Amino acid sequence: MYQMVERYLLDRAAVVSALPNYTPSFTAFQACIRQINAYKQVQETNKGGLAEQKQQRKDQLVSVALDVASKLKAYATFTGQTVLLREIDYAPSDLRQTGAGVLIDRARIIHQRAQEHVKSLAEYRVNKELLNELRQAITTFEGSVNEPRLGTVARKEATDALQGCFREADLLLRERLDLIVGMVRANEPAFFAGYQNARVLVERKGSHGAGGKKDNPPQAA
Repeated sequence: MYQMVERYLLDRAAVVSALPNYTPSFTAFQACIRQINAYKQVQETNKGGLAEQKQQRKDQLVSVALDVASKLKAYATFTGQTVLLREIDYAPSDLRQTGAGVLIDRARIIHQRAQEHVKSLAEYRVNKELLNELRQAITTFEGSVNEPRLGTVARKEATDALQGCFREADLLLRERLDLIVGMVRANEPAFFAGYQNARVLVERKGSHGAGGKKDNPPQAA
């Protein structure tokens, strides 16, 4: 309904543009519409997208960490380094089935131990490029840990803010634009009737009006 009113008044600006207080009132009304659209875009973002992205990054980190760990395990076993072996001897489930914080800590241990022995690990196919890949996977996953939660918070904030936008837009219509348009009712009856039609609020489930009340358009005499 807001957009219908906006379009109607834009197309017939010559009828009302010179009326007292019309320009600031209509400008404020348009600003409300833009804000509503912006908040609705936040609401409609893919709710599962961030969680899917987080899982993909976790899978990537686990894959690279297990690759480095398996090579470290072979190195530690064949060189008799029992302490190193105990530190990095992670089963796949030790990484896949753990929480984000523990996974990051374990991946960092694997990276650090491999970095300490990198010169001796060349024949085990551990090099700087592989360690850089592991470090980047840790950083990327760490950055996505809170993104799904932040997305949920952003959508809730947008939903709460929308209520205020609806109230402001309704107030601008009732206490400004309806009064201004009413001034041309006698001289421009067709325009006034068209405005009334544009102001008809289409019934829909979950109306934003306080207490479920409809915002009534101005009535002709």
